[in-house]
Formats: sequence, structure tokens, C-alpha cells
Amino acid sequence: MKKDMHFSDSYIWLVLLLLFVIALKLLYFIFRYHLIIWDEAVYLAMGKWIYSWGSVGLWEHIRPPGLPLMLGSLWKMGLPYVASADILMLGFVIGSVILTYLIARDLFGTRVAFISAAFLYLTPFFFFNSFKIMTGIPSMFFVLVSVYLFIKKRFVLSGASSAAAFLFRYPAGLIFVALNLIFVIGFLKKAGFLKKIKLRGFIRPFAGYNMAFLFILSALLVANKLTYGQFFGPLVLASAHQSTAIGNIEGVLASVAYYPALIARTCPFLAVFFLLFCIAYVFPVFPISPESMKKVRNLRYVVVPFLVFFAYFTIIPHKQERFALLFLPFLSIIASLGFYHLYSLARLDAGKKILNKKLFQYLLIAALVVLGLVSAYHDYVVFDKGFVRDKPEFVDDYYRFFDLHGFSGTILTSDPLHAAYDDNRYFHFYNNISDAMLLYKLYIGDVDAVIYNKASYPCFSDECEQDRARLEAEIMAGNVLVYNKTWWGEEKQIYLRPDKVLHD
Repeated sequence: MKKDMHFSDSYIWLVLLLLFVIALKLLYFIFRYHLIIWDEAVYLAMGKWIYSWGSVGLWEHIRPPGLPLMLGSLWKMGLPYVASADILMLGFVIGSVILTYLIARDLFGTRVAFISAAFLYLTPFFFFNSFKIMTGIPSMFFVLVSVYLFIKKRFVLSGASSAAAFLFRYPAGLIFVALNLIFVIGFLKKAGFLKKIKLRGFIRPFAGYNMAFLFILSALLVANKLTYGQFFGPLVLASAHQSTAIGNIEGVLASVAYYPALIARTCPFLAVFFLLFCIAYVFPVFPISPESMKKVRNLRYVVVPFLVFFAYFTIIPHKQERFALLFLPFLSIIASLGFYHLYSLARLDAGKKILNKKLFQYLLIAALVVLGLVSAYHDYVVFDKGFVRDKPEFVDDYYRFFDLHGFSGTILTSDPLHAAYDDNRYFHFYNNISDAMLLYKLYIGDVDAVIYNKASYPCFSDECEQDRARLEAEIMAGNVLVYNKTWWGEEKQIYLRPDKVLHD
């Protein structure tokens, strides 16, 4: 036990990992331009909307309010918006790595903790998304806070953190389901079949956790009722995005294989060590050390959340790499347990002929190096495509069009990125072509300009093509075209109301 604690008593390995995280972020700040993407723009614009009481920015009611509340405070303070948001995201990244370490340390020891934290950060879809102003990593952070507080038996605070995770990303609220399952598992294990059941030790923490979660959730539901007239209206509409025209995976086998294939392709060592965990703990082909056996009871704190999140994202048709972020910390801990099993095996008489401590150390270094190289290669390819070295010309020419021409007013847009770059008031009409036609008719009398991007309305039928043509005809008939250029293969158009036409 003393040796295990000595491995990271000074936390030097964790500190080195965090310095590596910060160094990469600084290199990104220095050598790359943060070109905002669609979802980032929406969250940035929603932050403006909240703190301007709807006079600036844009609002999407199906999005959770947690991240916009945080981002908008940066805008309200007058800080450089995107740069300060990047720093906020770095805080969530560092916090997620530390919490993964702390959870694994408390459950399985310091060696497993460091390996878990390293696995998490070096995994490509965590690394890549750590540079995005999105809800994935902040919601992961609050999920991990919730689990850590749960382990520490701070059940009220854990319930509040679970609710915070839900407010940042609705599927993250499944941690509420996972931790309640852990409550039930622990209760049944202690109660047994023939023992007298003692409810007091179960009901108090169970009630504290659930009441804290439901109290915060009720505040959101009341706000929904006051704003939209329905308690669950935005949640129901958000749930419809579990199945969209783009990003759906058809077929049971393809759905089940999607995330395992993603992990095996982008971080093969994570997949290998997860399989090793299954072999060691689920199908014990190799002997397990007494030290490891003592910690088996702690597996429920990582296995149950992993299975709940993995099952949900496997069941829903719509799939993306970034969805794996919610179960990734738990997968990283499980995989590190599989790797650490090699070390435990080496200490047993049956395993000494197979493995020794020196070989374990070399394997650890080799695994982390290979995982890092695979991740670095994957991320370089994706990163090089997704992040530009210099600010593209179209940022000022197109997205800052209104700012540069001194235009101020209310704008109907099919592209939310404008709302992140300037401080006008925006309404959106980009959900789909049917909604777009209804929203155009609803808002056109109250707006001063229209931003139209044909690519915002992908069509897969003749009926859709005809509806899109009718929408284009209506926009052209009632407005004046003042901007028409093609950027990256997409035609971008800006129309002004006739009495708002700019005169240079």
C-alpha cells in the first residue's frame, strides 16, 4: 500500500499531464485561429440573448441553458468573447482530467488513477472536443463531480451536480438514473435475502440526492412553463433530435457496433485494455490478486454509469463521435483497470513467469506512447481540417458584414454564426424547410434583413426541393439582395428590407 501511495504522493505525474494539456492549448491559441462552428455560435449567441434580455443574440429553446448562462456572463463583463470562452473550456478540460484521476484514485488506487487520466486526455475525441465551445466536456465535468461527491457520500451536493449536468446537456441527466441504480444495488447487497432490512440508512441519502436533483429540475420546468406555456415542451422537442435526417445509423448491428468500432479505430489500446478488463473481471481466465478482489465492489461506481450512457447512445438512431464523451471517463477507468491487471498478475506466483515489474513499466510507457501517437495522428488529420491557421477572409467579409457596414437591427437568419460575430438581434429559421417557410411568414414583418444559405436546408425529396424553391422566390420578391458570394462551395446571400438598403 505504501508503494502504491508513493507512486503519486506528490501528484507529479498528474501535474505533468495537466501542464501538457495547458501547453497544447497555448499552442492552439498562438498558431491557430478559432473559426467558430454552428453549435458553438448558437451557444455564444444564446449567452448574449440571456444577458441582454433578448435584445441581442439568438435563442434556441430546445438547447439546455447551462452553457449559455456561463458564456453570456463573459460577454456581459466585456471580455473578448471567444478567447475567454476558450479559457473557460480549458477549465472544464482540466477539471475533467482531475476528477477522473480523483474518482479512480479513491476507488482503485493512484496507479490506476494516473493511467485513467492519461487515457482520457489522449483519446482523440476528447482531445479534439477539448478545443470546442460545446456542451460535451462541461456536462462530462458535472457528471464526474456528481459521481465523485456520491463516492464521498455528499449526496445532496451530488444530486445538485447531477441536475447541473442535465442543465448543460439533457442526456447527461442520465447520471441521475445511474446513481439511483447504484443506490438500489448497494441497498440490495446490504439487505440480503434473509437479513432484516434497515431503511433509515438507505432512505436519508436516497432522499437527499433525489430531492436536490428534483428541486433544481423543477426550477427549469417552471421557467419553461412561464416562457413557453409547457413544463416539458422544450424537452420533448429536444428529444426529437435523437433521430434526424443526418447522422442516423440504420440497423441493429450497425447501431451496436458504432461506438465500439469508433473506439477501436481511434484509440485501439483503450479497446484492448477494456477487453482485458472483461477477461479479468467478467470471465476470470487469469487469476486476480487479493488486492484487486477487494476493490471489485467499487466497480459499480464506474460500470453502471458507463453502461447507462453507452446503452442510451447505442439505442438512439442519431450518432456522433462527440456523444461518446459522456461515457469516456468511465471507459478510461475500466480500461486502466484492465491494464493494471497485468501488474497484479505479475505479482502472483502464477503470473511471475509471464510478467515482471520491469516489463509492466515498459508496457505502460509503450502503451501511453502508442496511444498518444495514434491519437496525435488522428487529431492532426481532423484538427488540420477543422482548425485554420489564419482568419479566413469570409469571416470579415460575410459574418461581420453588418458590423462593417454599420447596420443595426433585427435579422432573420438561416446561419447562426453571424449572431456570434456581431451584436444584432436574430431570429432563426433553419430547422427544416417546412418550419423555415412558416417562420419566414411569421417574422418577415418584424425583421430588417434576411440571411439565406441554401446549404442550411438539405433536401432528400422532390417535395423538399420545390418548397425550398418557393421559399427562395418569396425572399427575393420581398427584399433586396445586397450580398451574394460563394464560400467553400456554398452560396451565401444577404437581403435587406427595401427601406433598409445600405447606401455607401
